[in-house]
Amino acid sequence: MTKRLLALPALVLLLAGCSGTPAADPGRPGITVSPSPTPVATPDATTTPGTPAGDGCRRDSDNIVVGSGATCELTGVRVDGNIEVQPGGTLVATHVTVDGNIQAERFTAVTVTGGSVDGDIQLERGGAAVVTGVRIDGNLQCEGNAPAPVGGENVVEGNREGQCASL
Repeated sequence: MTKRLLALPALVLLLAGCSGTPAADPGRPGITVSPSPTPVATPDATTTPGTPAGDGCRRDSDNIVVGSGATCELTGVRVDGNIEVQPGGTLVATHVTVDGNIQAERFTAVTVTGGSVDGDIQLERGGAAVVTGVRIDGNLQCEGNAPAPVGGENVVEGNREGQCASL
């Protein structure tokens, strides 16, 4: 556990504009962006990551914003703030550690598999949603999604509400 915690500050989370066909980014393990990533300056491990170019998936302070119509795939990374999915956006988060909330309204699709969220997961009036095997320190709230979210095997410290009551 200590080795894992020591490695976390060295993790650099950078995103580039997203749309089109996803492509793995060999320079930033765990992050898939669409189209191929736009080069950005890489800060050293003691500073916060810079803001990537493009308007798809972008860094806003410590938060990640998935733009309208964009697809953002995150694998095995840490987000120091929130993840916000704007209307029409798609998020695929696998084994991600989020220090804040995951919030999505009028989204196309959201999939959160494994990992942990220190705050809430809030999914409202969107499309397909899957939440499976996630540790959530806050609430799991789902309302007005079509189809209703699916998943299970989540550990929720707060409340399971609305369409997510059984997840």
